[in-house]
Amino acid sequence: ATTPAVLATPISWAEAKPLAAAGEAVLVDARPKALYEAGHIPGAISFPEASSPEDLQAFQQKYSKTAKLVIYCGSQSCSLSKRLADRFVQQHGYTSVRFMTGGYQEWQKAELSGGKPGI
Repeated sequence: ATTPAVLATPISWAEAKPLAAAGEAVLVDARPKALYEAGHIPGAISFPEASSPEDLQAFQQKYSKTAKLVIYCGSQSCSLSKRLADRFVQQHGYTSVRFMTGGYQEWQKAELSGGKPGI
C-alpha cells in the first residue's frame, strides 16, 4: 500500500501564537544561524535548512514524531520554511508540521510595530 504524499500545511502567526504560548508547538527557525542569532521569535529553536545529519539526530531525540512543529523563515518570499517543513513530513516522518507563511517579518509586524507588547 502506498501512502499518499503528505505535505506540511501553512499557518499564520495569529494561529501559531497561542500554540507556542501554551507550549503546544515548537517554533523552528529555518534561517541560517547568523540570522537566528541576530534576532528570532522568542522560544524558537534554530534548525537551519542546511543542518547536518547530527543536528537532525539531536532534534529527533528531543522532539518526537508527533510534536507539533511550526517552522518559519524570513518572510513571505522565503521558501526555506516550506521546504524544511515538507522534508520533516516526507523524509523524517513528523506528523504535525506547519510552516509560517509570513515568517519572521510577520511576527515582527504583529509583535513589534505598534501592536500590544508581547507577554
